[in-house]
Amino acid sequence: MIIVVDANIIISAIIDSSGTIGDLLINSDRHFEFIAPQLLETEVKKSLPKLSDLTGAKIISLIERQQKVIAPIEFISDLKIHHRYRERAQDLLQTIDPEDEIYLSLAFQYEALLWTGDKRLIRGLRRKQYRDIVTTAELSRIRGLV
Repeated sequence: MIIVVDANIIISAIIDSSGTIGDLLINSDRHFEFIAPQLLETEVKKSLPKLSDLTGAKIISLIERQQKVIAPIEFISDLKIHHRYRERAQDLLQTIDPEDEIYLSLAFQYEALLWTGDKRLIRGLRRKQYRDIVTTAELSRIRGLV
């Protein structure tokens, strides 16, 4: 099963790599194939100083956690995402959150589930009848079934 990982998932895992999200990422290699757009690495790197301020953790410690939680993820170049999937995602996300277009595009292209902790995105997509989106709790239940 292919899972597209959203940036907020990685940020949550960096904050608490021993929690449920960290466990799902680090210990689910035989259950899931995790992918993400290359952009995710940039987004996460930009957030490290803010995470350091929020958590009191040193940047080096956060980088170590980041490396651990992103290790199971295959990063896909944004350029490899076909424009028809990007257009489809843009249409669907217009009134929800256009900034998540790259993640949804990747999910369309790979016929994958989109894993996010963004409640607004989840509610908005489900209202539009998009069902291939999962929360951490749902993904944890799926792992228990596979």
